Amino acid sequence: YDWSQSDSEVTVRFPLDPSIGKDKLKVKFEPSALSVSIAGSSVFSNELAAKIAPDDCFWAIEGGSGADRCLVVTLYKKKDKVQWKGLTKEEESATPEADVLAPDFDVMALEHDDDDPERVEEQEENERKLEARYKKLLEEKGLEDESTLQTFFALFDNCIQLYRLNKLYDYLQVVVPACRKRTDKYKLKAIQALAFVLWKQSKFREALPLFHEMEEILGKGAALCENIAHTYNSLGDYDKAEDYFRQALKFIEQEHGLNRGNRGGVLLGLGLVRDRLGKHREALPVVKQAYEFYKERANGAPASLQAKAGISCAKLHAKLGELPQAEAYIKEAVHMYEVTCGETSPLTASAYHELGRCLWAQRKREDAQKALARAYELEAMKDAWDLVTLLEIHNLLMDTHLKETSNIDRAKFADYFKTSEFIASRVRKSLPQDGNAAVYYKAAGELKAWGGKYVEAKELFNEAIPLFEKEKATDCSGLIQACRDMLSFCERNLAGTQNSPMNFEVPGEKGEPAEADDEYSGPIIEEVEDEGDAKEEVKKAEAAAAAEDIAVAASLEYRQAAASDFAAALQLCAASGRTPLFADQASFSRHLTGAGVGLCFVAASEGSVRGVALCGSDGVFAHLLQLVASGADSGAAREAAVCRGLVEQCAEATRAAGLRALRAEGTAAGDAGGEL
Repeated sequence: YDWSQSDSEVTVRFPLDPSIGKDKLKVKFEPSALSVSIAGSSVFSNELAAKIAPDDCFWAIEGGSGADRCLVVTLYKKKDKVQWKGLTKEEESATPEADVLAPDFDVMALEHDDDDPERVEEQEENERKLEARYKKLLEEKGLEDESTLQTFFALFDNCIQLYRLNKLYDYLQVVVPACRKRTDKYKLKAIQALAFVLWKQSKFREALPLFHEMEEILGKGAALCENIAHTYNSLGDYDKAEDYFRQALKFIEQEHGLNRGNRGGVLLGLGLVRDRLGKHREALPVVKQAYEFYKERANGAPASLQAKAGISCAKLHAKLGELPQAEAYIKEAVHMYEVTCGETSPLTASAYHELGRCLWAQRKREDAQKALARAYELEAMKDAWDLVTLLEIHNLLMDTHLKETSNIDRAKFADYFKTSEFIASRVRKSLPQDGNAAVYYKAAGELKAWGGKYVEAKELFNEAIPLFEKEKATDCSGLIQACRDMLSFCERNLAGTQNSPMNFEVPGEKGEPAEADDEYSGPIIEEVEDEGDAKEEVKKAEAAAAAEDIAVAASLEYRQAAASDFAAALQLCAASGRTPLFADQASFSRHLTGAGVGLCFVAASEGSVRGVALCGSDGVFAHLLQLVASGADSGAAREAAVCRGLVEQCAEATRAAGLRALRAEGTAAGDAGGEL
């Protein structure tokens, strides 16, 4: 055979004996291959050098009955104006690679086709080549030259798939002003490119006027209507979003039919509109249509758009309580993103986040920890990183170690130190040092404290506190007090006055048998120190205490502590020889509205305060900080009964606040001072 090509077609000629009619010819067109049989014998069956459009291809017999008679096969290129280096893949591979810096290098040859398998290694290699060519042309010819712009937009198309958003945004600050001076296609391409980057950076309000500017210049079309619809959807204007999605679908069906064009993207958008309106059951079949559209188009190869639609299916299944189905979709998406976009892609990071969330919802603890740890690491590396997302992953990770478990191994928190340190450094360098930054320093400090790194934890809490104190947009007193409470916890462990174990059992949790006579379902009162003596005392006094509790309950009322109770708390401490937990009314009041909000109680009788229980929270546990009651005029048994009543009030408040347990030490009620 011999072959030739134009910008849009490839022509292949096969010699044909005059005795052979068309009934003995068989030609099969496939997107990437051509097969030709003559009189039952295969004369060509090869993978082609590039994609073709099978529905537009055809064959014919030319030359009559003479020696020049031949079968002419006409192939329509999927990509116009791209010159093939050979007819077959094998011929193309044997051709020396063109120099990307050569003046006649065809950048279109590096353009990715939506139907091609996505390979991140190939995209990264193309990025390197195109960037080198663009910089060379920019220096030699400037942005006014068309070859420079053609190369830039080929680079843009490659980099947008790799989510190089910050780099592209920086390039566009120079490219867009230059292109706005033009009157050709590059003006629109520049506006569109900037709109896409802003949209992917979640700057929807900045992207929207650019899309509408394009609408004024071009008029409406399927792709533009879809882009505007997605933007309105992200801004929460669902009526406009649905209107533009329906216009996009109408254009697609008019131009391409039901199964062509970007019908999948529009269906996905329509499904997401219904999802955000709370119509999850209605949204699911629409989103699944989008998933099947992309799956069919990928033809068995991994595809990022199929993965994207799969994640949307998974989220809807999760909202409907169908977690195993959600898990299957997400695991498939993780694999596809790793193959098509790369193991460190932002899309891969988001998929691991969803996987970790789904696994933890099913209480698949270890698998959830692995997925969330990977998501935490990848989200931290993103160009367009988001602190709120990082905090959500951080908190989910903490939950997997602290909630609904019978054992807490604090050493495991060290697995996340490196990522947390990297995030903290980015927060310091890249974000305003305000309350938002302080929230992360506090979270990182808690991680370090749980992991036993008390010195490093103190540094983070001390970094957070002054930022919270400067914050005026919201009341940060509770966060400040929580930091101070954790600072005290770290200082006690460093000073040796408290020895918090690095591995401990949590009584009463799943997997640990409950006591036969234990009917209480609320938080556990956990003795950390002196528990042997305390339990023995309880056993000895058990019978008398039951009767005393009944009498006390009839004579006392329990209520939440108020700032005005400070004087009474001082008197109780003085009467019992205890050191007050707070030296002045201001700090006492701050605690009641901060770390101790809703957790501190007094016992009162006939207008007088008979006992005070002061608790605080670190966000996971409640801690009984000081428990004091007066028995001077009613005896030790009555004093103990008042204390038991106060502890029950604190335990009930702990349960209501959603905290794991109320923890106490003997020193909270003893004579060694009121600090935990």
